Amino acid sequence: MANIGRDELHASQNVSAGKVLRRTWVIPILRALRDLGGSASPKATEKKIRELYRDEVTDLQFAHVLKTQRIRFDRFEMSKKGLIGGVPGRWDLTDAGSAYLEHHENDPIDFTSIPELSTDDSGSLDEVETVKTTALAAFEIPVLRALQDGHAAKQAILEAVVARHQDQWLPGDFRTMSNGHEVLRYRASWMLTTLKNSGLVRNPARGLWEITDVGKRRLEEAESTWNIQNYQDSESKVRVGGRSTRLQRTGAEAGSARMTPRGVLGWNALAERFPDAHEQLHRRLRPDLGATPALKRQIARNAILYGPPGTGKTFVAKLVAQALTGNVEPGPDSAWRIVQFHPSYSYEDFIQGLRPDLQHGGGKFELRTGPFLQICSEAEEDPDRFYVLIIDEINRGDPARIFGELLYAIEYRDESVELALGGQLKVPPNLIILGTMNSVDRSVALVDYALRRRFGFVRVDPEPEVLLEVRGGEEGATIAASVLEAFNKWLERELDREHVLGHSFFLDPALPLTGIDALNAIWEDSVRPLLEEYLYGDVARMIQAAEAWKQAIEAAVAKIEEVA
Repeated sequence: MANIGRDELHASQNVSAGKVLRRTWVIPILRALRDLGGSASPKATEKKIRELYRDEVTDLQFAHVLKTQRIRFDRFEMSKKGLIGGVPGRWDLTDAGSAYLEHHENDPIDFTSIPELSTDDSGSLDEVETVKTTALAAFEIPVLRALQDGHAAKQAILEAVVARHQDQWLPGDFRTMSNGHEVLRYRASWMLTTLKNSGLVRNPARGLWEITDVGKRRLEEAESTWNIQNYQDSESKVRVGGRSTRLQRTGAEAGSARMTPRGVLGWNALAERFPDAHEQLHRRLRPDLGATPALKRQIARNAILYGPPGTGKTFVAKLVAQALTGNVEPGPDSAWRIVQFHPSYSYEDFIQGLRPDLQHGGGKFELRTGPFLQICSEAEEDPDRFYVLIIDEINRGDPARIFGELLYAIEYRDESVELALGGQLKVPPNLIILGTMNSVDRSVALVDYALRRRFGFVRVDPEPEVLLEVRGGEEGATIAASVLEAFNKWLERELDREHVLGHSFFLDPALPLTGIDALNAIWEDSVRPLLEEYLYGDVARMIQAAEAWKQAIEAAVAKIEEVA
């Protein structure tokens, strides 16, 4: 049994004396660890809990508990109270935990409120398994053929690939991966990107694809000798969930399926909304390799989304986190978190540090774990799942000072480093680190070169078409999109591309885009104050900017009237 300090034991004894942890799995976890000799892995503990409470918890209830990670989340709270210790991947019953169990083992536990996992749930009750699939390389010729036949929209291309060889795909090709996507369509989609990088296809407009002359020559040379069976005798395998999608999704239904089973956009669906950013992030993060790839050296899965203010960098980062984890919101019960750097943020806040013990006073200090070490611990205990940490405004603080030893650990993820205040840090491969920064900020220049080298930089630019997607039902949306595009051209010419406006300036739900009055309000409330800072009190240029805004509105209105 792991030992704990005197103060920690004193606090836990207060808990055991009367302050009960109102979490369902506290007593079951403590009982299981006691019966397992005081120390066990998370999976062994969960298995023991199942044995202890088989008569009180149904199989469907326990399946729901495992899927939603309830036992592990309760363990996290217990560790903060000192009831459980141990290194990542190992749960140790502490003296405080034994004392708590002694006082509360016979307390009633309400299992009736635990929902049952529906048999229609995408996770199903079938165990995750590894199945044989058609290798990725097999999709080159079918994708090129679909493009040659005139299919241009992505979904049309995918459906043509599936239909052309409908009876030749393996059963495993129709299974669903852990990210919610069917293996077959996921690989066909990934092949599009691969062919684009090789120059065999191009992406002339958003959502549209076409074969290049190089691709046509490749198709002509290789199609006659192509045989799908040559790619099905290999060792291409993938981890999948419970059921096949062959009978569940056909035709238009399959083409329109854009949501993961967990109710958020899947990874591939993000490519339709952010094609350029998605492509760069895919190259850097490689989610297709799985949460914990079997590689000799692990990938440094770190990226920073940068660009002018208001381009939705944090919004994109949140969508990425949702897609990779399946969780809608961040928090202690989620696989993704978000922190924000600022000038007073420190290593002690982020990783670990000594903080005054306000509970006991007397000038005592305690070692507190920061959000980064916490999510590292959770990710290491759950290697088959992605975890994501978003660092908003990463350049607002002093990243080199805040990161400390992490500068080494986030690159060399298969190595442990000693922490300044004791212990070791090893960043697991299934932890994605996403930062955001405004490229217009002068503090960008302060970003340490060592930090720059360890992150991939993905630019997020203004997209006027977002206004049409989000506010297309409002009469001023088309005018606003034209104004944004025209005024940004003026800003780029007069200042530079880092000082343009993001589309978020036009998305405030409190201000409906009802017409010119709304655009004038956006100028007065948001754009003019920003430009006054950019132009440092240059009155003449501010007059020019106001005139450029007015001309952009007049040109947009004239264009609408001309079409009408």
